[in-house]
Amino acid sequence: MDYKVLAENIINHVGGKENINDAFHCQTRLRLVLKDESIVHDEDVEKITGVLKVIKSAGQYQIVIGNQVEYVFEELLKMVDIRPNQQQNELVEETNIKSKLNFSSLLKWLSAFFTPLIPAMFGAGLLKSIMTILVTTQLVSTDSSTYAVLNFMSDATFYFLPFLLSVTVAEQLKCNKYLALTMAGIILHPTFTEMVATASADGSMIQYFGLPISPITYSSSVVPIILSVILLCYVEKAIHRFSPKSLEFFIKPILCILIVGSITLLVLGPIGFYIGEVLAWIVGALGETVGWLPPLIIGFTTPVLVMFGAHYAFTPLVVNYFSTFGYDAMVFPAMFASNIAQGGATLAVALKTKNLELKQLSVTTGISCLLGITEPAMYGVELQLKKPFLAALIGGGLSGLYMGITGVRCFAMGSPSLLSIPAFIGANTYYFFIHGCIALAIAFVSSFVIAYITGFEDKAS
Repeated sequence: MDYKVLAENIINHVGGKENINDAFHCQTRLRLVLKDESIVHDEDVEKITGVLKVIKSAGQYQIVIGNQVEYVFEELLKMVDIRPNQQQNELVEETNIKSKLNFSSLLKWLSAFFTPLIPAMFGAGLLKSIMTILVTTQLVSTDSSTYAVLNFMSDATFYFLPFLLSVTVAEQLKCNKYLALTMAGIILHPTFTEMVATASADGSMIQYFGLPISPITYSSSVVPIILSVILLCYVEKAIHRFSPKSLEFFIKPILCILIVGSITLLVLGPIGFYIGEVLAWIVGALGETVGWLPPLIIGFTTPVLVMFGAHYAFTPLVVNYFSTFGYDAMVFPAMFASNIAQGGATLAVALKTKNLELKQLSVTTGISCLLGITEPAMYGVELQLKKPFLAALIGGGLSGLYMGITGVRCFAMGSPSLLSIPAFIGANTYYFFIHGCIALAIAFVSSFVIAYITGFEDKAS
């Protein structure tokens, strides 16, 4: 693939470089913010060699390319000046305002808060898995100082999650991230933590100018810091708007700390904490009553959710699962199953087709599914042939059902792929690992067999 030619074709078909306000990318999609989407013909863009699909969502013109999107993006940057002028800024701001009213956009904002943290959470989870291996093989004792050090190293990411989230939320909302970090520092300060422990132990009250502060521990919490930084964003803007410019440098920091810090401790912190508690209660109730159902549904519907961008809704829930329980027994295992199932269905196409071009595409995209990237296979093979897509849905559902019945857990959050299988190791047992591997085998074999037997309309060579 000639990335330069592809980038040129995309620019020409979206109205030229003067119609592009901004450009960025994710793992598989080139995401453009256009001045005027109405002048772009989607069907012409989709006909470009190297383009799999066009998706319009959250004020973005998203072009699905696949694993090579980074290289296409680099070539596009050489041809397009994406540093907006004043007029473009107004257009982007108008687009952002409109997109904030869009539910799909809200999901993407939430995902943007958490996605940068995945490497740290994945590393922490895998360290827990390594600790399980060390303990079960009796190489390390749970009473040893070595175990204690490894334990707090693996816990650090989630314990200080409010600090990490304060940065990502502040970056997305364009407010001062150092003041945002200060908000995290307020709710995690050792003195406050000690006051909470004392109040919880003897039933005393923490008073702030006569107002009661709930004795809540905010380590590993998610929602409180998000609410706090959102408030910080509005307070910052209000101070900037109304304070004398000559005094803003002195006024803004102290007012932000006093106003946002106080409201966080008195109101937003408790609200966010109890939101998290309700989510944890719902998860626990589902696990005790119909624990087999959520993995079945998610395993079956994940490809459809990805098509509409709705899978972003699960990101904050999964993070809350990990920070509360230390594992996820619903969403991440089921997405594991779905990715492997799509790989099985696509590789079945590769084995059965007589079209050399389709065979090559199916092999590369099928392997990509097994490594956690499914969109090239989904748009380039499965949806084109239809029956393999249904086979992938069924395989993901069957695997998710098995995971739900056996209670499979993932102890690390990352890209669901064969490379992430150690995420099933945890809680000082190999039970989840064994059944997780069985479930993935079910996903691959069932989708492969169904896709191969049901067949498809083979493209002419």
